[in-house]
Amino acid sequence: MHNGRGLLYEVTVDGETLDGIAGRFKSKDADLAAFKIGIVRENGLPPSALLAPHKFKKGDRLQLPGVYINLDAYRLPFNGGEIRISSSFGMRYHPILKHRIFHKGCDIPMPSGTPVYPSRSGTVVFSGWKEGYGYTVELRHKDGSMARYAHLSKALVAAGAEVQKSKSMLGRVGSSGLSTGPHLHFEIITPSGRSINPMKKLGRR
Repeated sequence: MHNGRGLLYEVTVDGETLDGIAGRFKSKDADLAAFKIGIVRENGLPPSALLAPHKFKKGDRLQLPGVYINLDAYRLPFNGGEIRISSSFGMRYHPILKHRIFHKGCDIPMPSGTPVYPSRSGTVVFSGWKEGYGYTVELRHKDGSMARYAHLSKALVAAGAEVQKSKSMLGRVGSSGLSTGPHLHFEIITPSGRSINPMKKLGRR
């Protein structure tokens, strides 16, 4: 929710950290340390919050000064916590097929069973088993773009369902299909059918 001072952010899962929230919402050219100081001052947090990992509880609200975002923008498909990318978008050596192949998305390793949420609201156009991808959910957004969530342990939504960003659970992280371990394959596809780097779409439409 926006107000005159920026974005009023509500924590959606226990354990979100000041570093994680600040890193996600700071502008490209902003200084992370200065942005964290601004959050601490704006919300009356103790200065010690800057010195050690400061964790919040689900339902906590934080004023993020100067942050104005497009509410229909893509976000990470997990609620809270830090992520890493184990296999990026682009050419790579496939660990199972044993040759170089273009990777149409990015792989995000997470513990098996971690809930997966829509990175953007949309309509489920596919939910089920897809060769190579294993259990997969595909969403179509209002602008015609699509997002693919693959290698799930199970899909929890049906084709035709309307799902809300960060709220409707699509499934859980697994290792189905051509996979070497539990992770999410996250892919964004343009209306023309071209796969693009999903990490470059976060915070944008």
